[in-house]
Amino acid sequence: MILQRRWQRTAAVLVLLLLTSSAALPAALPGPLTVEGAQNEKPRRPKLTLRSNPAFAFSPALVTLTVELKGGDDDFEPFYCAAVEWDWDDGTRSEKRDDCPPYEPGTSEIRRRYAIQHRFNIPGVYNVRFRLKQRGEVVASVTRRVTVRRGR
Repeated sequence: MILQRRWQRTAAVLVLLLLTSSAALPAALPGPLTVEGAQNEKPRRPKLTLRSNPAFAFSPALVTLTVELKGGDDDFEPFYCAAVEWDWDDGTRSEKRDDCPPYEPGTSEIRRRYAIQHRFNIPGVYNVRFRLKQRGEVVASVTRRVTVRRGR
């Protein structure tokens, strides 16, 4: 109890000294370091969705496939300037890699939408797979079933 009273008196004297001091105090005392705090946060991974139009067609079928990256960080490094691979599940694949400037945290932005068309000439059920790759390693993938029936 005695120590608590001494502490309260000492704290009161320090506050009084600070208020009456002629030294200039900064306009705002520094708070939590938000920049360093943000660097310690785990990056938020965007979610991939794959749509096909149409999802069901008659051969020969020209199908438009669209991948969208939703949510997550705009500068999610593993997805920045990633190579794109489409596996059509008909024995063929398509791959594309863009030439991009070096990654800069907080500045570089990931691509949020990919669209392509593919012709399925033979009837069947195809599990089309979209992959994002960095240095040959898959960093994300999503699959969509496309059904093609025999045409007339």
